[in-house]
Amino acid sequence: MSNHQEELSEHSALLPNVSLPSISSGIAKINALGPDRLDMLYSETDVLRPQELSNHRTLQTAYSLAVLLSLRAEYQKVSQGTKGNSWDQWSAEKDATLAINAIERNIKQVWTATLRECSKPQDIDTVLWMSIPAEEGKDNTVRVVDFLTHPTQAPTEVLSHRLIHLSLLDRWRRGPSLDFSRSRHYLTIRYDGLCTPRVVHAIELVIKIVFFVLLMSYTLHPPDMAIIYAEPLEAVGWREGFLIFLSLALSLSTFSLSNLPSYITFLAFFSALPSVPHPENLSFSFLLLSVFVLLFQLHEPHAPSPLFLFPHERTLPFAVFLHQGLQKTVGNLLLFFLPILLVSTFLLSSSLADTPFPPLFFQLATEPTPVETRTAYFLLSFMVLFVGAISFFVTIPTVSFLPSPETSHWDRYSVTIGNIARASFFREVVAYSQPYPFPSVFNVVRLILVRIPIIILDLFGVDHPFMEKFERILWRVTVGPVVLLVTVLAIPLS
Repeated sequence: MSNHQEELSEHSALLPNVSLPSISSGIAKINALGPDRLDMLYSETDVLRPQELSNHRTLQTAYSLAVLLSLRAEYQKVSQGTKGNSWDQWSAEKDATLAINAIERNIKQVWTATLRECSKPQDIDTVLWMSIPAEEGKDNTVRVVDFLTHPTQAPTEVLSHRLIHLSLLDRWRRGPSLDFSRSRHYLTIRYDGLCTPRVVHAIELVIKIVFFVLLMSYTLHPPDMAIIYAEPLEAVGWREGFLIFLSLALSLSTFSLSNLPSYITFLAFFSALPSVPHPENLSFSFLLLSVFVLLFQLHEPHAPSPLFLFPHERTLPFAVFLHQGLQKTVGNLLLFFLPILLVSTFLLSSSLADTPFPPLFFQLATEPTPVETRTAYFLLSFMVLFVGAISFFVTIPTVSFLPSPETSHWDRYSVTIGNIARASFFREVVAYSQPYPFPSVFNVVRLILVRIPIIILDLFGVDHPFMEKFERILWRVTVGPVVLLVTVLAIPLS
């Protein structure tokens, strides 16, 4: 378990102190039985019911599901990555498919028994969130909920189950289920418990929108370019300073392509120092590219996004449907016509090289917006209209397809789209459930006061158990008040 979970369990006494067997040991026992007995794992063997967990039903269920899902993932790799001659490849794929089907039948049996025996939300939370050692003597762990973050890593019967959605939705809104009655630190645990995934997402979204607004303001009205600066960094005003700081803070979060705009923005400003990007420079074009990417990112089914502020079963499936449709239509069309598009663009630019625009064409205001910005935003408007038109034609065949009483809102476009949308929501719940999170902006404070000192202490071989407590205190002083403010402001909307 994480440090946060250990602290909470110390106060709440939700779980017994039991040594859990590793996932690898369970898989080794299953492989020793042979593929012929996969169908009878749950009903006729004790492999999924270790003796040390016999008195703890929820932990036993968590272990059984984690082992089965891990084994299923291994067979999926076999079915997708087999090499050799055609016969060996076909045989391996066939055997892997049969094994996956047998494993899924066992998963269904375990899940059915879980629904029959569990009676409290805490039981489902334990099954989904319990960390189980992946290998003996190593720190890496496996949780059932981690398999729900990808649409192909769990069977549809489990991924689409209503109880799974309700449990993770409750986690999104209220955080982990805790029993405060036995806590010796009631106020502290209550204060920490205000940091729910929904609140952390709201903070991240506000930071991203502020970054987007400042970037738009800069591209619309960049500072005047001086020939000579009286002092170094004279061109860096408060707006430029905030953009540099926000882009750096966003870049220091988890490395991902979703942070591409912040990488581009920081490099654009860094490369222009001691000045700032101007319309005449290439770095300014990168800022325009960041605006483009940010605008479309706010409409993707990936947090932080305004889509997560509304009912997920309505917004996410539609966003996934459009994303998949555009990727399969526009993406394939662009790849198909890319060579001829490049040639035609080159020929057009060559033919217009000696016919520049009249010098007064864009000078209608006293302080005009740069030509580069106008051109870029014209292309952006065209792209939005183009994507909107494609989206309209893509959605026409499904407009009349409304969910029947037997169909969930998640599956109104298709079961596959519904599973992708569910996995997208579950993935963000898991991502924002990290203990004592430091959102962007605050992660700079954590880097300076926690991460760098830990690296220095490690270099000198000094143990630092006190740094974990210091990190919690730092979170309560810096991030905690913001979490409290957002929670109070969100009460009328909940």
